[in-house]
Amino acid sequence: MSRQTIQCAATKGPGIYEGDRFKCDIPQEVKAMLEKEGVAVLHNALNAQEIQAMRNGMWDTLEWLTSSQSTPLAREKPETYSAVKALMPNHGSLFQGWVGLAHRQHIWDVRQNPRVVGTFAQIWDCAPTDLLTSMDGTSMGVAHLAIPKATGLERGNVWLHIDQAPLRHGFECVQAWVTAEDVEAGDATLRVLAGSHNLKQQFSEHFDKHGKDDWYKLNQTERAWYVDQGCEDLRILIPAGGMVLWDSRLVHSGASPLREAPTPKPRNIVYVCMQPRMGTPGMGLTTKQRIN
Repeated sequence: MSRQTIQCAATKGPGIYEGDRFKCDIPQEVKAMLEKEGVAVLHNALNAQEIQAMRNGMWDTLEWLTSSQSTPLAREKPETYSAVKALMPNHGSLFQGWVGLAHRQHIWDVRQNPRVVGTFAQIWDCAPTDLLTSMDGTSMGVAHLAIPKATGLERGNVWLHIDQAPLRHGFECVQAWVTAEDVEAGDATLRVLAGSHNLKQQFSEHFDKHGKDDWYKLNQTERAWYVDQGCEDLRILIPAGGMVLWDSRLVHSGASPLREAPTPKPRNIVYVCMQPRMGTPGMGLTTKQRIN
């Protein structure tokens, strides 16, 4: 999926979408790509049957969550998609905290997929059975396809942030999501400042940032500093069945779908994060470092 650019009225500028630069064909290539770029795109994490099961799982879940509404969502009727607004997903599509949601079958199917688990085992240099998994959320974006009024589209807000406290600079965590839909130019996706994970200590020292709290949102001056260091602002392209992985030191955020997207489609992703259980060596981290 080659680089594409779309002019966006909401951001008053171009959105640059990139796929080939971060592409990995096999799990064994992911670790090196993460070390170089801070983000990796693994193709074919799911096969065709697994992709379809994940698609069915998303629609089943949305229909279940809206079943008590006077007009519940029906997958074949875009005029019902606005039903998701009553569920109040973050940023129009992110679902977290719903009782039972993290244990929906299609989400567990992604977590247990051998290629997904095997990729994390390659990163951490451990056996798959030594990995523990997050119980994370899912993004089910259909509000931007609602008829007659779409919502959840790009509004120009910038949420670029780091998920690792400014105080800590070493490698600690890899996050990921798996998609059941092609992510093409203009679709909701991951936005990154490529290579920014390698500048984290420099950033903290330059701006005198030494806080202990994870999740640090950058201001305009801080974002410009990373760009001045050569970190390109890019949005990820990835085919259905692929998995995007990123270092928690990487400057990143979600990117909303654009009104200008040429082929708008649902956003259907499952978040997944795995690390070795305590006492399992992984990528140079000791047990004490992981606890701290």
